[in-house]
Amino acid sequence: MKKLTGLIITLILLTGCAKISIQTADSTASQKPEPIITAEPTQTETPTEHVHEAIKQDETQETTYILNINTKKFHYPTCTGAKQIKDKNKRELTGSRDELISQGYEPCKMCKP
Repeated sequence: MKKLTGLIITLILLTGCAKISIQTADSTASQKPEPIITAEPTQTETPTEHVHEAIKQDETQETTYILNINTKKFHYPTCTGAKQIKDKNKRELTGSRDELISQGYEPCKMCKP
């Protein structure tokens, strides 16, 4: 989920969905002015449209997974669970998360691919 959140924030910033402006608040001479940061939409599209698109792209993106054909779980190659799979049950597949789920595989609960 953290990975997806970071991806969404990055996409919003890269696509220019929000204009960030920094203004200085009024203050007395003895105090330092504090910046006020505001974000305003710059397009007619809502940010949630970009979020949904980011999720859709993430789920269909080609990635390498390690499959356990015995338990029907799939893992990221760096997952400790993937490293414990017996060779006779281990397969590597490059494809999308959606493909694996449609084939009856479930994501690992440790690495959450």
